[in-house]
Amino acid sequence: DLIAELMEAERAPITRMESTKEEYQNKISLLQDLSLKLSTLKISADTLNTSSLYGARAVTSSQENVLTASAQSGAPTGRYTIQVEQIALAHQLASGVTSDPSARVFGIGTITLQVGSGSPVTINITSDNNSLNGIRDAINNAGLPITASIVGSGSEYRLVILSNATGVEGEVTLNVSGLSGGTETLSFSDIQPPQNAKLLLGVATDTSDPLSFEFSSNTVTGLLPGVTLNLLSSSSSSVTVEVKEDTSLLQEQIEKFVENYNDVVNTIDNLTFYDPDSGEKGSFLGDVNLSIIQMQLERAVTSVVSSAPEEVNSLSMLGVKLTKTGLLQIEDREALSEKLSTNSAGIKELFTEGVAKNLSQTIQGMTVYGSGTLWVKQDMYQRMIQDIDKRIASLEEIMDLKEERLWRQYTNLETYLSNMQSQSNWLAGQIAALTKQSSSGS
Repeated sequence: DLIAELMEAERAPITRMESTKEEYQNKISLLQDLSLKLSTLKISADTLNTSSLYGARAVTSSQENVLTASAQSGAPTGRYTIQVEQIALAHQLASGVTSDPSARVFGIGTITLQVGSGSPVTINITSDNNSLNGIRDAINNAGLPITASIVGSGSEYRLVILSNATGVEGEVTLNVSGLSGGTETLSFSDIQPPQNAKLLLGVATDTSDPLSFEFSSNTVTGLLPGVTLNLLSSSSSSVTVEVKEDTSLLQEQIEKFVENYNDVVNTIDNLTFYDPDSGEKGSFLGDVNLSIIQMQLERAVTSVVSSAPEEVNSLSMLGVKLTKTGLLQIEDREALSEKLSTNSAGIKELFTEGVAKNLSQTIQGMTVYGSGTLWVKQDMYQRMIQDIDKRIASLEEIMDLKEERLWRQYTNLETYLSNMQSQSNWLAGQIAALTKQSSSGS
């Protein structure tokens, strides 16, 4: 117990160093959290610095059961009238009826298949695959853009061949004259001829005629600039397709940007706060680096972008202003939406050549591996922890030696005391014996 108490007292410097190490580890964790939030803010800034975000388009269709549409960024806005006279269909052929699809009853030889203007492909039919199932598998394994399948049930089965491409470009040409023999004849007939989609663009009046177009696919990309039409069904009435500017995504990204910026500012405030009433303080109170970071962020979001139109040359002109506590606040979301709709080109300049671009570069300088302000600070604490670990390890070795020495000293002392006690007992016995002899002689 005595040795344990002595060693506990000796461990006081190690205990203090372990406490300091824990403090440094906590600071690294806090800086990592701040770096993560800055990276999230940088992602928001990079998104606002993406040109495709501006000029987004929303497309509406008056009859979505007939056609739907989507548009690329920057597609011309406008309203179009379209009538879908017919949609594109894929060529389908079916064989005659067979009672057993696995029965090898057809002739052997070759069949030839061609899709559209592609090269003809010859398929060998032997006595091993001259059943409906075998011919299906041989066609599917030929590498053509067609799909063969067996349909039917009971005693009536047919082989159906479907072109994978719609329109006349996907027409299937099938020649079975190369087969001979067999107990049944293999023949095919059309059950759905190939058909192009037909559209009318415009309105028929006494003075105008709509334009007629044909497409091999029901996904039409060449009719309206930057717009993709998805044809679903034909209709005797016209469909109104309207391409409008869509600022909803841009406003959403601005709101997310403000939220992420405020998250960073609140984090820095929590790290550097001081409460005079309670005496509580943040782990980085008085840290000049964090103060510089906050000032750099404020400078980036409050700067005026000279290349942007005056009415939208800063965030404050959009109604996004810095409060007294250093947070960003959107004063009027409806007013912001109005500005986005009326001056998207100027707002694009504001972010891509100013706020978003500058803020992203600023954060990059704070967090980049090897030289960023926060990276250097974390590395400093990490090296200090490594130094503490070395000092603790050295002291632990010294303590082990000291404890071993104390055990040796106290063991020797116990042994010496035990020997002295034995000698004392022997002397006491001798004295007692002499006293007894003296008494007897008297």
